[in-house]
Amino acid sequence: MVFTTISGEVRNAVLYAPNPVIRGSALPAHLSARGVYKLDLDNGIPYDVRIVHSTGYKILDETAVETLRNWRFRPHRLVWATIPIEFRATNSSTRY
Repeated sequence: MVFTTISGEVRNAVLYAPNPVIRGSALPAHLSARGVYKLDLDNGIPYDVRIVHSTGYKILDETAVETLRNWRFRPHRLVWATIPIEFRATNSSTRY
């Protein structure tokens, strides 16, 4: 994953990035949504995750924020990152 910053591109900054997974029959069968989230980082660990652009589904935004709090970055490479996530329905769950 490549991040573009004021000082240029940053490569290999992500150490751990689990996918958000939602299980539930309350979601539409052919769901497709995209959200954008901003992470403020301290030594590679997100301490604040905010919604920049909502998916339009509260459950998807909450799941994305919860998952992004678990991401880990190389220490001292980034102070913040903006992450787009696209959700698509699959047979067993919704993931990005």
